[in-house]
Amino acid sequence: MHQKAIKAEPTHHGALGDWAEFLNGEGEAEEAEAMYKRSIAGCTTNTQYVNYALFLMEQERYEDAEPIFKKALEIDPLDASTAYNYCCFFARQEGCTAEAVKWLRKAAIELKMEEVDWDEDDFDAIRETEGFQKVVAEHKAAEDAAAKARLKAMREMAQFGSPFAGVLKLLDTAPALEEAQQTVVHIIKGLLSGDEVAEVKALGNKVECTPHANHTKTFLHQRERFQKELPHIFQKLKAACHSANEASWAGKILPKDAEWGEPRVRCIEYHDYSAGGSLNDKEHFDEGSLCTLDILLSSPGKDFEGGAFQTLEVDGTMKEWPMAESGDAIVFVSHKYHSVSPVTKGLRNVLIMELWAGHTCYQDHRCLAPYDCEERTRVKEEGGGDDGEFLQLDNEFKA
Repeated sequence: MHQKAIKAEPTHHGALGDWAEFLNGEGEAEEAEAMYKRSIAGCTTNTQYVNYALFLMEQERYEDAEPIFKKALEIDPLDASTAYNYCCFFARQEGCTAEAVKWLRKAAIELKMEEVDWDEDDFDAIRETEGFQKVVAEHKAAEDAAAKARLKAMREMAQFGSPFAGVLKLLDTAPALEEAQQTVVHIIKGLLSGDEVAEVKALGNKVECTPHANHTKTFLHQRERFQKELPHIFQKLKAACHSANEASWAGKILPKDAEWGEPRVRCIEYHDYSAGGSLNDKEHFDEGSLCTLDILLSSPGKDFEGGAFQTLEVDGTMKEWPMAESGDAIVFVSHKYHSVSPVTKGLRNVLIMELWAGHTCYQDHRCLAPYDCEERTRVKEEGGGDDGEFLQLDNEFKA
C-alpha cells in the first residue's frame, strides 16, 4: 500500500516515512535509511525527522542523530513527544544524565506530556538518579492535583443540575480496578473486511502522527475526522462495543443515562509498532474510559511477529488473547490491566477506540477533560458542533 501511495505521489512524506519504518522492521537498514532521507526532504513537519533520528539512535549513531533531533525541535519546539525522545537520546549515552533529565522535565512537566512511559528501557541508566526521581514525583503530583480539580469542578456543577450530573452517573458505573480485573475480554473475528482495513490504514497514513521509539501513534478523532470520513466503519465499531457490553458484561459497562445519553468517543488512535515496540507495563489500564476496542490491521506471522495482546489476570498469570487475522478485534473493560509483548519483526498496525462518559473529544490528543476539551470550545466558537450538546452546555452555564 505504501509503495502505491509513493508511486502516485513520490514526495508524499508520510508514505515515504511509513515505508522506511516497514523496511527497518524487516532488517533492511540501508534501504530504510535511503527512504528516511527522502521522507525529510522538504518536509515542514517534525514527524519524519523524529522517525529518522530514532532510526539513527537505534543504530547508536548519536552524532548523526543529534542534528536531526535539533531540526525536529526547531520545527516544533512545543512538541512534548519530540522532547521525550530527545531525553531518551541522551539517556542512552554515558555522561549525559543532566541533559536527559533536562529534556525529561521539558516533556513531562513544562509541555505536560499526557502519557509518559516511566518504564522505558532507555531510562535504566538514569532511573535511580535524584533528578529522574524528582521529575517523576513532580509529574505525579501535578496529575493528581489536576484530576482532583477536575472531579471537584464536576461535582460542584452537578449540584446545580448541570449536564455533568449525567457524566458523574456514568463515571460512577465504571467498575473499580479490582472488579475490572475479573471481567472477560470479548473477541470478534473478522470485524473488518480487507477493504475496510485498507480504508482505515489509508486514513491513518494521511494524518500527522506522534512518533515514539519503535512506535507511532496517530489521533484520528480530531474534529471527528474518522467519524466523518469512515462513517460506515465507525458504526461497526460502536456496535461492536455495545455487543460486547451485552454479551460479556451484562450491559453494565456502557449504560445509557436518560439525561446524558450514551458514552461517547474519547479517542480513536492508529498505532504502528515496529521491531522492539511494545506496551510493556503489565498493570497498564485506560484510566477514565469505560470500554476499549482494539482492531488488528496487519496479519500475525505474515506482516509481523511477536506483539501479543495480554491481560494480567486475578491469579497473577499473563493471558494472551490471540487475534489471528487482520480485521479481528477484541473489546475489553478499559480498567482491566493489559499490555502488548514486544514486536520482534515487521510492522504491527492496530486501531484503538475508547468510549467514556465525557463529551466527544475533538482534539488531537487523548482527552483528559471529560467536560471541557479545549478543541471543543474552539469548534463551538467557529460554529461547529451539530449534536446540540454545545448549546445545552452554554445554556447551563448561562443559567
